[in-house]
Amino acid sequence: AAALAAVRILKGEPERMKRLHDNGALFLKEAHDRGLNTGKALGFGMLPIMVGQTARAAKLVQRMYERGINVSLIIYPGVPLNAGRLRFFLNSEHTAEEIQTAVGAVKEEFAKV
Repeated sequence: AAALAAVRILKGEPERMKRLHDNGALFLKEAHDRGLNTGKALGFGMLPIMVGQTARAAKLVQRMYERGINVSLIIYPGVPLNAGRLRFFLNSEHTAEEIQTAVGAVKEEFAKV
């Protein structure tokens, strides 16, 4: 029922998909402008920032949480050993300011760990 409701919303409000794509493109631009590696991300709803060392990735997730930013930690065995990354989930309701703040916070914290 939930999936059917979601499909109906998307059909009735196609601008949501455009906003999601725009948000993904903005996230990638902001990350790349700050020198952050997003791997092979295409700018859809789930976007990574590559970190590398597992301990460093875990520390970054904690620091982001302390700043009020919810991000997922992806580490081995979900990815190769020492290929840790942060995973951001975007939606059509995120604002440009929220995206810029989140990416800026990653850059700031990345330099500290």
